[in-house]
Amino acid sequence: REIVTMAEKFGASVEGEIGSIGGAEGDMASADIQVTSVAEAKRFAEETKVDALAVAIGTAHGNYKETPQLRIDRLKEIHAALDTPLVLHGGTGLTKEDFHNCLENGITKINIATASYDSSAAKVKAVYKAKPDANYFDFSDAICAN
Repeated sequence: REIVTMAEKFGASVEGEIGSIGGAEGDMASADIQVTSVAEAKRFAEETKVDALAVAIGTAHGNYKETPQLRIDRLKEIHAALDTPLVLHGGTGLTKEDFHNCLENGITKINIATASYDSSAAKVKAVYKAKPDANYFDFSDAICAN
Protein backbone atom coordinates (compact mmCIF):
# COMPACT_ATOMS: atom_id res chain seq x y z
CA ARG A 1 0.00 0.00 0.00
CA GLU A 2 2.91 2.31 0.77
CA ILE A 3 4.25 1.97 -2.79
CA VAL A 4 0.80 2.72 -4.24
CA THR A 5 0.55 5.86 -2.08
CA MET A 6 3.98 7.03 -3.26
CA ALA A 7 3.16 6.28 -6.90
CA GLU A 8 -0.10 8.25 -6.73
CA LYS A 9 1.89 11.41 -5.94
CA PHE A 10 3.59 11.07 -9.33
CA GLY A 11 0.58 9.88 -11.32
CA ALA A 12 2.20 6.45 -11.72
CA SER A 13 0.38 3.15 -11.64
CA VAL A 14 1.45 0.08 -9.68
CA GLU A 15 1.27 -3.55 -10.74
CA GLY A 16 1.47 -6.13 -7.98
CA GLU A 17 2.14 -9.85 -8.17
CA ILE A 18 0.57 -12.39 -5.84
CA GLY A 19 1.15 -16.11 -5.71
CA SER A 20 4.25 -17.94 -6.83
CA ILE A 21 4.99 -17.39 -10.50
CA GLY A 22 7.98 -19.69 -10.69
CA GLY A 23 10.58 -20.29 -13.32
CA ALA A 24 13.78 -18.31 -13.72
CA GLU A 25 13.10 -16.49 -10.45
CA GLY A 26 11.62 -19.26 -8.37
CA ASP A 27 10.94 -22.89 -7.70
CA MET A 28 8.75 -24.94 -10.04
CA ALA A 29 8.19 -27.68 -7.44
CA SER A 30 4.41 -27.78 -7.22
CA ALA A 31 1.60 -26.42 -9.39
CA ASP A 32 -0.56 -26.10 -6.27
CA ILE A 33 1.97 -23.77 -4.66
CA GLN A 34 2.08 -21.64 -7.79
CA VAL A 35 -1.64 -20.99 -8.06
CA THR A 36 -3.01 -17.81 -6.50
CA SER A 37 -6.04 -18.38 -4.33
CA VAL A 38 -9.12 -16.22 -4.76
CA ALA A 39 -8.92 -15.17 -1.11
CA GLU A 40 -5.29 -14.04 -1.31
CA ALA A 41 -5.87 -12.17 -4.58
CA LYS A 42 -8.89 -10.40 -3.12
CA ARG A 43 -7.13 -9.52 0.14
CA PHE A 44 -4.00 -8.28 -1.67
CA ALA A 45 -5.99 -6.12 -4.10
CA GLU A 46 -8.11 -4.62 -1.32
CA GLU A 47 -5.23 -3.96 1.05
CA THR A 48 -2.77 -2.55 -1.48
CA LYS A 49 -5.12 -0.85 -3.96
CA VAL A 50 -2.75 -1.83 -6.81
CA ASP A 51 -3.83 -0.71 -10.28
CA ALA A 52 -3.22 -4.14 -11.80
CA LEU A 53 -2.56 -7.57 -10.35
CA ALA A 54 -0.47 -10.42 -11.77
CA VAL A 55 -1.83 -13.74 -10.58
CA ALA A 56 -0.25 -17.18 -10.66
CA ILE A 57 -2.30 -19.58 -12.78
CA GLY A 58 0.43 -22.02 -13.82
CA THR A 59 2.73 -19.81 -15.89
CA ALA A 60 6.43 -19.30 -15.18
CA HIS A 61 9.01 -16.62 -15.76
CA GLY A 62 11.59 -17.58 -18.36
CA ASN A 63 11.53 -20.44 -20.84
CA TYR A 64 9.37 -23.41 -19.96
CA LYS A 65 10.99 -26.72 -19.07
CA GLU A 66 7.67 -28.49 -19.64
CA THR A 67 4.28 -27.56 -21.07
CA PRO A 68 2.44 -25.30 -18.62
CA GLN A 69 -0.90 -26.45 -17.23
CA LEU A 70 -2.89 -23.22 -17.03
CA ARG A 71 -5.55 -22.96 -14.34
CA ILE A 72 -8.18 -21.08 -16.35
CA ASP A 73 -10.76 -22.19 -13.78
CA ARG A 74 -8.88 -20.23 -11.09
CA LEU A 75 -8.44 -17.26 -13.41
CA LYS A 76 -12.21 -17.14 -13.93
CA GLU A 77 -12.80 -17.27 -10.16
CA ILE A 78 -10.32 -14.48 -9.45
CA HIS A 79 -11.70 -12.35 -12.27
CA ALA A 80 -15.23 -12.76 -10.90
CA ALA A 81 -14.11 -11.75 -7.40
CA LEU A 82 -12.08 -8.63 -8.28
CA ASP A 83 -12.49 -5.36 -10.11
CA THR A 84 -8.71 -4.99 -10.46
CA PRO A 85 -7.29 -5.56 -13.97
CA LEU A 86 -5.45 -8.89 -14.13
CA VAL A 87 -2.01 -9.46 -15.62
CA LEU A 88 -0.36 -12.60 -16.98
CA HIS A 89 3.35 -12.98 -16.19
CA GLY A 90 5.27 -15.74 -17.92
CA GLY A 91 3.77 -15.41 -21.40
CA THR A 92 6.84 -16.57 -23.32
CA GLY A 93 6.17 -19.96 -24.86
CA LEU A 94 2.40 -20.01 -24.45
CA THR A 95 0.30 -20.89 -27.47
CA LYS A 96 -2.02 -18.57 -29.36
CA GLU A 97 -4.92 -20.54 -27.88
CA ASP A 98 -3.52 -20.06 -24.35
CA PHE A 99 -3.40 -16.30 -24.88
CA HIS A 100 -6.94 -16.18 -26.24
CA ASN A 101 -8.20 -18.29 -23.37
CA CYS A 102 -6.52 -16.02 -20.81
CA LEU A 103 -7.82 -12.86 -22.47
CA GLU A 104 -11.34 -14.26 -22.68
CA ASN A 105 -11.28 -15.08 -18.97
CA GLY A 106 -10.03 -11.91 -17.35
CA ILE A 107 -6.43 -11.13 -18.31
CA THR A 108 -6.05 -7.54 -19.54
CA LYS A 109 -2.24 -7.35 -19.88
CA ILE A 110 0.33 -9.96 -20.90
CA ASN A 111 4.04 -9.77 -20.08
CA ILE A 112 6.44 -11.49 -22.47
CA ALA A 113 10.01 -10.47 -21.56
CA THR A 114 12.02 -13.64 -22.13
CA ALA A 115 11.02 -13.88 -25.80
CA SER A 116 12.31 -10.33 -26.30
CA TYR A 117 15.58 -11.12 -24.53
CA ASP A 118 16.03 -14.32 -26.53
CA SER A 119 15.38 -12.48 -29.79
CA SER A 120 17.91 -9.75 -28.92
CA ALA A 121 20.54 -12.32 -27.94
CA ALA A 122 19.99 -14.22 -31.20
CA LYS A 123 20.50 -11.00 -33.20
CA VAL A 124 23.72 -10.16 -31.36
CA LYS A 125 25.05 -13.68 -31.97
CA ALA A 126 24.11 -13.53 -35.67
CA VAL A 127 25.85 -10.18 -36.15
CA TYR A 128 28.98 -11.43 -34.39
CA LYS A 129 28.99 -14.67 -36.39
CA ALA A 130 28.70 -12.69 -39.66
CA LYS A 131 31.51 -10.27 -38.70
CA PRO A 132 33.62 -11.83 -35.93
CA ASP A 133 36.63 -9.55 -36.55
CA ALA A 134 34.70 -6.28 -36.59
CA ASN A 135 35.32 -3.55 -34.02
CA TYR A 136 32.23 -3.66 -31.84
CA PHE A 137 33.07 -0.62 -29.75
CA ASP A 138 29.73 0.80 -30.85
CA PHE A 139 27.93 -2.52 -31.09
CA SER A 140 24.50 -0.90 -31.37
CA ASP A 141 25.32 0.46 -34.84
CA ALA A 142 26.32 -3.02 -36.01
CA ILE A 143 23.10 -4.53 -34.73
CA CYS A 144 20.86 -1.83 -36.16
CA ALA A 145 22.62 -1.87 -39.53
CA ASN A 146 21.95 -5.57 -39.96
